Amino acid sequence: MSTVTPAPRADYIRTYTGKRVHFLNPAADEIDILDIAHALSFTTRFGGHTEGFYSVAQHSLLVSELAGPRDALWGLLHDAAEAYVGDLVSPLKNQPGMELFREIEDRLLACVAARFGLRPSVPECVVLADRLAIATEFFNVTPVRRDIPWIIQECGVAPLIDREIMPWPSGYAEDQFLSRFRKLHR
Repeated sequence: MSTVTPAPRADYIRTYTGKRVHFLNPAADEIDILDIAHALSFTTRFGGHTEGFYSVAQHSLLVSELAGPRDALWGLLHDAAEAYVGDLVSPLKNQPGMELFREIEDRLLACVAARFGLRPSVPECVVLADRLAIATEFFNVTPVRRDIPWIIQECGVAPLIDREIMPWPSGYAEDQFLSRFRKLHR
């Protein structure tokens, strides 16, 4: 009887473009905008608990727009680490015991910032734009839209009631993400 030796566990993931991204010790040269756009266009917001497919790529485009021209690129890339580790729902990500996950996500985001010439930390206007986008998404693409007081309590801001969000197919979201990136990153 032969025994199977377990394969060593990799400390990297293989990406859409074939790169290896070492999530425990990432390097800026491992980061590729094509990987980010592709992965985020297939990654769902809110753990998929939406009324239809709604991607992190589309969310990132909204944050980019809401952040304003000066920080639009940071807005577009603020969730880029999720291209490599997935989008973990915030209530779980913020629990005690999730420090390593948050540290890995922070390392990856620092590499994204270095790779694309962004300031090392996410600007406060992007943090606010993200919260506004989340509130507006809750209102538009989830079943909680009728609970505006809860949305305001959860996000700290009111949703943009007059802003309609129509979820895009992943391929369209990817194309729009790349187009916006090319416009902003010169």
